[in-house]
Amino acid sequence: MSSRRVELLAKAAGDEGFSVVSGRRTANDGKVQWRVAPRRHTAYRLRHPGSPTTVASRTTAHAVAVRPRLRAALARGAMPVGQATRVRGKLRPVRPGAVVILQRHRDGSWQTTARQRLSPRSRFNFRVHPSKSVRAYYRVVRPADRGHLRATQRAGRVNVYRLRIARIRFNPPGADDRYLNRERVTVVNTGRVGVRLGGWRLHASRSGRTRTLPAYRLHPDGRVKLHSGRGATERGSVHLRGTKPLWANHYGSRARLTDRNRALADRFSYDAPPPLRGLASWYGPGFEGNTTACGNRFDPSDYSLASRELPCGTPVRVVGPEGGVNAVVDDYGPASWTGRRFDLSRATFAAVQHITAGTAQVRVHRR
Repeated sequence: MSSRRVELLAKAAGDEGFSVVSGRRTANDGKVQWRVAPRRHTAYRLRHPGSPTTVASRTTAHAVAVRPRLRAALARGAMPVGQATRVRGKLRPVRPGAVVILQRHRDGSWQTTARQRLSPRSRFNFRVHPSKSVRAYYRVVRPADRGHLRATQRAGRVNVYRLRIARIRFNPPGADDRYLNRERVTVVNTGRVGVRLGGWRLHASRSGRTRTLPAYRLHPDGRVKLHSGRGATERGSVHLRGTKPLWANHYGSRARLTDRNRALADRFSYDAPPPLRGLASWYGPGFEGNTTACGNRFDPSDYSLASRELPCGTPVRVVGPEGGVNAVVDDYGPASWTGRRFDLSRATFAAVQHITAGTAQVRVHRR
């Protein structure tokens, strides 16, 4: 029958009885319909109040269960051991003050790690801080209550990695531009999860240069050498495609390795080894203008020295009984049978000991 009034009645969880939501008239085919979006468990029924020609009637009640809509996500998918990230999200319909639970998957089951009450805007913000290298899976749960079903939402996985810069090798002075691939950094994965290095950054403090790493997966317990120059990426070797030296020929330079989120993965400082100690003499008369073993013209007034152990061009600081001075290795010598470890130019010797002494015990520090 058409044009008959029908009412929609609803009884939400916690209500005493049914109440009228709205009323409509049937279509020509005698049908009527409503679209409902309950915010909690609700029972619905239709009622015809009757008319002069029809009898009042009603349908049986039909319950509609409501499951809240929960959204959750990790702030980032990878981070180094020792740092924290966030699990953020919201619950709909809005339920200020309701409790949500953060769970982490461990030992084959989901275990509760934290609880939190929703903000006035029905949002949550958990801090997660895994203490070791692991793949950590998280989810957020809103427990069932009188008016709602239980809601669960996976937040995702965070890879907690542990990488270490094991060594830095830099070129001897004068060989930087010719042999860029000889200078390299060795990185070791000491954690339990693999790491994708693409987009990571390696920064050198002395040169001020930064290189972006190409795509490479470093497996647990694996190591990779990051060469400064150009070349093909292969197992255990990555080339940073630089045209200038990355590592200065000076001890005390620091390296910083950061991931795609600019989180610090590790830092490394290559410090100077212990100084070389020994007896030093000076030379000059008869050698002025000669070509040194390093290919330079010898000048006694320059701050230079000869050494059998240090390569040409090595910057050093020479310290003697009466002072110290910065100098550069510019020659090879003296002969081992002389009992002396270094030969200093006249200017260098005069800065650390009176020239009339002839010899002096010195310390040579690599800079």
